[in-house]
Amino acid sequence: ENIAAIVIRQIVWQMAQWHSQGFVHTDINPYNWMFVKDGDLWVKGIDFGLSQILNVNNQSDRLTSRRGTPAFIAPEVVGKRSYEYKADMWSIGCLLFQMLTSRSPLESTPLELSRIDREALFELTVNGTLKLAGEDWESISSPARDLIRKMLCRDPSLRISAREALQHPWLVQPKILHYIRRHPALSEICEAS
Repeated sequence: ENIAAIVIRQIVWQMAQWHSQGFVHTDINPYNWMFVKDGDLWVKGIDFGLSQILNVNNQSDRLTSRRGTPAFIAPEVVGKRSYEYKADMWSIGCLLFQMLTSRSPLESTPLELSRIDREALFELTVNGTLKLAGEDWESISSPARDLIRKMLCRDPSLRISAREALQHPWLVQPKILHYIRRHPALSEICEAS
């Protein structure tokens, strides 16, 4: 869980930076992050091919096109409703859940989603029950479960933002910040808390 917190803090910090510049990644999934070097927990976001730009000076600016990897797309994106930065936070919530349980929050067992088609997956995303239960879920610490719930809130107006997530207790644990502070390239990530 500590390794996941170190990685997710970096991802959330990068999201906060990108969002402040108007960028919405729209395709956050395990394949769009890379470790900078072997044996190190420093990660960087890649593949901005589906990213979009919002006008940071216009709070009502929204996006409407469906983009992203199906198992990680936020409900408002799947439903072709307007969306903004917090769609990325849903995707990070799916990624974090998968890191800690080895399955999607939309499935009861690993690889269950591999047996359904894209439209059925989208239906689960919009209307299905999130599988936030079971032995694997109960083995996750209470602060991590709280952050996941805040990221996987179906109502984007209630979903946690990247800036808010950087203040979440699970991401500001002293042992997590201590590890990050020891890495010269990552030290400014601690200053965001």
